[in-house]
Amino acid sequence: MKNYFFASAFLLTLTLDLFVIGCSKSPLAPARAMALNISIPMTNDLRAEFLGNSYNSLYYRVDGAGGVSLLEGTTGPFSAPASTGSIDLDVALPPGAELLSLQLNTYYPGVGSAGPPPIIQSPLAVGALALDSLGAGTANAVVEMGSVTRNCYYVNYPSSYAYYSYGFNNDNFSPASVVGPSYDIQVDYFGNSVLSFFLADASGNTLNSIAYMGNGNLVDHDGVPDPSRFSSASTICKTAALGATTNSIEAGDVYCIKLNTIPGGFAWIQTLTAGAFPTCPTFIFRVNKSLPYYAYDQTAPDLANSCSTSW
Repeated sequence: MKNYFFASAFLLTLTLDLFVIGCSKSPLAPARAMALNISIPMTNDLRAEFLGNSYNSLYYRVDGAGGVSLLEGTTGPFSAPASTGSIDLDVALPPGAELLSLQLNTYYPGVGSAGPPPIIQSPLAVGALALDSLGAGTANAVVEMGSVTRNCYYVNYPSSYAYYSYGFNNDNFSPASVVGPSYDIQVDYFGNSVLSFFLADASGNTLNSIAYMGNGNLVDHDGVPDPSRFSSASTICKTAALGATTNSIEAGDVYCIKLNTIPGGFAWIQTLTAGAFPTCPTFIFRVNKSLPYYAYDQTAPDLANSCSTSW
């Protein structure tokens, strides 16, 4: 049995009524609304952030072929009871649905000079499920949502001066700009008068390993993009992206990282802060070792309960 205190996983019980034609396992059209009966057990490390906060919301997205969004929505805000909580959500599953992605957010009132205070978004957990894996007829499935608030999936090292390198497989960190088989990405800064930050490949093999996905919710950037979108540095792939106004890291940027330390694996990272020289950016992430979307998967340090408390 998994120890969910250490895993910090949310369990979502998913009930779908699907109409399937022929031998295909893929859902072709819904018989009626998709009922998401969600149970979220509160672990100690999340209770303080989740409970008593009236700004919690669940984002959901349904993708079709090629990662095209077929449906997006939000339920909430809501607040959970003292020891447990549940969210009930009814969604009509559109024809061609292949992937369900979820993101649990909490919101904090910001500080405003006048009028209502702004709302600051903070992701708590993400998860995903391939809908064509459920088979025909009425299916029951469990979706696990992995925390992005725990230090296992959050990199913040204020003592690092202007750069660092990080490896996702073993939570390897170096407060210097180094490359090698233990690392995946470098955080570095532009010189001269710009003094903003960017990401670069840290494998030492000059891999095209970084893809800029966009700015916003992780749930909108849940899969692996086309190989042509990967480059050796965020400056290249972000410059090429439609809608990007700068090649520097910005708060809320989402990147997909092709991992050197986990061959065949990917990480989805979101920058929480852009950094202010010489203080580096901070980011949250989820890793999947085998699937092309951010379904729940634990890193080796998380499984061993050995994640660093220093970054």
